[in-house]
Amino acid sequence: MAMWWERPGRMVQTNLREIDMLGMSPEAFVAALQAFSANRVMISTSGIAANYPTKLPFHFQNPYAQGDVLRETVEACHAAGIRVIARMDFSKLRRPIAEKHPEWMFRDANGAHVDYRGDVHICFNSEYQQELALQIMEETVTYLHADGVFLNMAGYTGGFDYSGNFYGNCSCANCRRRYREIIGEDMPDDVRETDAENYARFQKTTLEEYERKVRGFLKKLRPDLLVGIADMYSMDEGLYRAEAGNHFRDLAPSWAYTAAEAANYSRNAYPGMVHSVATVDFADMAYRLAGVSPYEHTWRLASVLANGADPDYYVIGRLDDHEDRSGFSAVQEMFRFHSEHEDAYVGLRSTAKIAVVKPKQAFFFSNPAVEEYRGWFSLLKQRHFQADLLRAETAGARLSAYEAVILPDCTDLPEAFCRELDRFVQNGGRLIVVAGAGMDAAGRMQLSCTGVAGRREIRKDLKPAYFQVSGSRYLPGLSETELLYLRGDYFDCEYADSVETCMHLIPPHPHAPPEKAYYSSVTRSPGMAINRWGRGVAVYFPWRIGRQYLLDGQPGPEACMADVLTEICSVQPLKSDLPPAVELTLQAKPGGGWLLHAVNGSGHFGNTSAAPIPIRNARVVLAGLQITHAHDLRTGQNCRLERSDRETTVFLPEFRDFLVLEIQ
Repeated sequence: MAMWWERPGRMVQTNLREIDMLGMSPEAFVAALQAFSANRVMISTSGIAANYPTKLPFHFQNPYAQGDVLRETVEACHAAGIRVIARMDFSKLRRPIAEKHPEWMFRDANGAHVDYRGDVHICFNSEYQQELALQIMEETVTYLHADGVFLNMAGYTGGFDYSGNFYGNCSCANCRRRYREIIGEDMPDDVRETDAENYARFQKTTLEEYERKVRGFLKKLRPDLLVGIADMYSMDEGLYRAEAGNHFRDLAPSWAYTAAEAANYSRNAYPGMVHSVATVDFADMAYRLAGVSPYEHTWRLASVLANGADPDYYVIGRLDDHEDRSGFSAVQEMFRFHSEHEDAYVGLRSTAKIAVVKPKQAFFFSNPAVEEYRGWFSLLKQRHFQADLLRAETAGARLSAYEAVILPDCTDLPEAFCRELDRFVQNGGRLIVVAGAGMDAAGRMQLSCTGVAGRREIRKDLKPAYFQVSGSRYLPGLSETELLYLRGDYFDCEYADSVETCMHLIPPHPHAPPEKAYYSSVTRSPGMAINRWGRGVAVYFPWRIGRQYLLDGQPGPEACMADVLTEICSVQPLKSDLPPAVELTLQAKPGGGWLLHAVNGSGHFGNTSAAPIPIRNARVVLAGLQITHAHDLRTGQNCRLERSDRETTVFLPEFRDFLVLEIQ
């Protein structure tokens, strides 16, 4: 039986404040959603505050919630054909209830609890989160007749507060008891310093237990419920919801591909889930009432569609009385387009032949591994390569679908996945490995196909250093330079005799005064190592080339990475004369044909989003496809085609923000 969520969705998330229940009108609430062409809405219902009349003594009643207005609102949504997802958050309790149950509280290593302006952090392993929260879920779903549930801030979130203060891991009696049951030892006070590996296993075990319990409980309660649990996706089912938003950073440009990354990763790393990626209405977590540029919303949502996820809009408060409506028209236009062409977005499949394994490190704060990955992702987008983002835990079985795999500084890979990668290369695949990717904590390389035994040391004293690149037949893009500079760490490694080395290291030398700015020696230490393994090849970069490209934007690393993909890995980008600022994706339709998206990011520069520059007289060349027809979904205009035996040139109509072509 087909489930309701198998159709494409357009969701608005209204994170209701306590005061938003005052004067709430079901008719106005639904009318606002209809103005957005929304067919799903997420409403704050329970957890931190009950927005309906709760009968549970441990569930804080919102004093501003009067009567049955929330249930009436849900009924009005259903009458309008809008599905309702009940949003709940059990990570905190209001002080009056928490004080009656100190055994539920998160405790730091000194036994202190965290009270953030009257909201007390609650331990994930407490009775409240593990047992009583299920009663709140049941009451919410039953009373409101919700179509789905989304649990926000699930898991081990108590160590941070909303001001960014960090309190470490929870050391309460609940956590210590569960830790001993799972690990067989007493839990140290600071697991980051003494027991990070065991603590990670403890977290993984308890999180997966919780996910199975909650999903099983809710599905037994209502089989037709769509269930989403934030950051818990081990079962690869239900709702995967991600956000594309801004976080203020001092003197740093915003990440250009937040929406593309979120949509691509959710769709390809968790293919069994419903993928909803929200454009965040507000400017920063601390400034939730002021919106961002409308051009930012259009760009994000077009990129979400281009990467195969459902569009979503996340706003604080109600739509009908929102104080900053500057982004409304942009989101409404994107939702309207998706609504009018909903059938075109059913069952799309990626055409990518490149897989990128996304590092595990948290992405909220930047670090070298994150920057390395983002450098490669930027390169792939700007050069119009088609690539899928995968996670190491589940990627092994899917490797045969790709011709090349990129490991951008992914450390501590599962041993089974390393063996899968070796087989992938043995059978003819191409693998790119960067810096510490594939190495264990001691620096031993776990990937035999690379010909790298391991690292001797990580050298951090190499400013200024270069690589001599002249004579490399693999790098035609560097034909007019003999040097690439090295910025950052260099992994000094041991290599097998089978490895071919190139781009050799020029050690540090004086850079000033100008009279002394020259070098006198070139080592045999490589900037790139190539190893033939079976029918395939592995390329190893002992430096973070992607990070250097991300931070500096210089053409040398860009040309080097692109040449490795085309000349060694034998994968080609989509051929076009579109500029790098245009994101280009090609997806296959289930009944035949393709959907081509061109998302114009030319209006994004630094931290600013403005109107993009119109794209005129552009072409895309599609090789190996039998094409008879292409038309623009936004205007209905047919595209001129030129065909040859091997490829078809599609002449694109003029567009400003984004273009969607349906191709047969």
